[in-house]
Amino acid sequence: FTPKANPTLPDAGSSAESTHPDDRPPASETRAATPAEELGRWFKQYDAEFKELKKACQRPHARLEGGFAEPFSANIPNFINFRTLAQALATRAKANLVLGHPDDAFGDLAAIRRLMDVLHSSQYTLVASMIRVALAGLYLEVVAEGLEENLWQEPQWKAIQEQLQSLRLLADVVESLRGGERAAVIRIFERNPRKKLAEIFDSNPNRQRPVWLTGNGLYIYL
Repeated sequence: FTPKANPTLPDAGSSAESTHPDDRPPASETRAATPAEELGRWFKQYDAEFKELKKACQRPHARLEGGFAEPFSANIPNFINFRTLAQALATRAKANLVLGHPDDAFGDLAAIRRLMDVLHSSQYTLVASMIRVALAGLYLEVVAEGLEENLWQEPQWKAIQEQLQSLRLLADVVESLRGGERAAVIRIFERNPRKKLAEIFDSNPNRQRPVWLTGNGLYIYL
């Protein structure tokens, strides 16, 4: 997108093409595309996927399938993909805002909000809460930048406020600390014999290994 340096103008009366304003190409054909326009064009290759995601976000509930009776054998969400998708949606939302499409930008934010809900649809773990907070940061960053530049319109702003009212990040983290991985470990110790515990926590179950459980000061040998 580097402009040509020192363009040469034709001499008056020469046989060069006319420079009359009516003969010049439209400005949109001569200027370099803005970063937002370039991003918009790049994201178009994924239009079908974004439409499918938008349709899925209209469902009232979402749940990650898997059995959770045994914590260590339960399916673990792909947290990296959650974060990567949210980053893409946030970038797309910013581009839509700059291009004057606040409705589309809010659609991207709504998808991020649903991803946050999915992370707590089945289990409250500390890791899931941490990723959920990271996604909330992306969401709020787009909201703040659009607000600073006065790019949001009243309908989207009202919808954003409604979505933020149900956000309870601190309470979610507290619940995860009390009932997430900590509760899973306690359940494992309560339900499994010593031999099974050795298989779970130690690759060499024949050796005697100390395990320190914080909280109640329990110190045992498997």
